[in-house]
Amino acid sequence: MGLYDYSPYITTGSALDPPSATEPITVIVTDIELFHPFVSPTTTITLKRPNLGNIRANHYRKVLNTSRALDLKLHRPQSWPKYTILRYNFTNLSITMRDDLFAFLQASLGQEIGLRDFESRTWRGIITNPDAQLFQINRCHFGITLDFEVQLVP
Repeated sequence: MGLYDYSPYITTGSALDPPSATEPITVIVTDIELFHPFVSPTTTITLKRPNLGNIRANHYRKVLNTSRALDLKLHRPQSWPKYTILRYNFTNLSITMRDDLFAFLQASLGQEIGLRDFESRTWRGIITNPDAQLFQINRCHFGITLDFEVQLVP
């Protein structure tokens, strides 16, 4: 046994199962797929992978109260949902991709969508900025930054 070999100590009859000997498989794809509605998709759009620097932030709803003694009390029931905010910056969208994206945003306005990201994970949520400004890079290419409030689908 080498210096860096991994060997967890799990005895026979233990309630713990040993970890898998194989690594998890991550499939990297080159695009992002948006579909609407989530349950039975009728509208689907495929966009190129976003630029580096995309943002993923976790948000938790909570209540902050102040007592008479000016103590701060933070409260969050376990039943309240936890959300993830994804911000993707897409550039080099062609004119047809731009038009397809506008049609998708119009069809899914305020409704639940599905998102398959470039790591093959499926998310379910809404687009929080459907009025995002589209910018023109050159004569035939455009860019947009979209925010998604999502939950990971197991």
